[in-house]
Amino acid sequence: MLCDRGIFDGSAYVSSELWTQILDEQGLDGGGVIDKRYDAVVHMITAADGAEKFYDFSNEARYENIEEARARDLRLREAYLGHHRYFVIGN
Repeated sequence: MLCDRGIFDGSAYVSSELWTQILDEQGLDGGGVIDKRYDAVVHMITAADGAEKFYDFSNEARYENIEEARARDLRLREAYLGHHRYFVIGN
């Protein structure tokens, strides 16, 4: 099964403190959950980082400017760094 989003994507949208609190309240540990839940993680870098002309602002759901999208993308990459099969696809 392929998933467009993973459980740890949420960490890119809240503070580190809040994310830790969320994990604690759910009884989850960081790296262990990722390895058990996903056989592999493939991160495709945002178009805002290297393919800016394709970063389409006509999408109503897109609220981040290019700089914000790059920063969010970096936080998403960092969320899964410990996975044993982690792949990053550049532009």
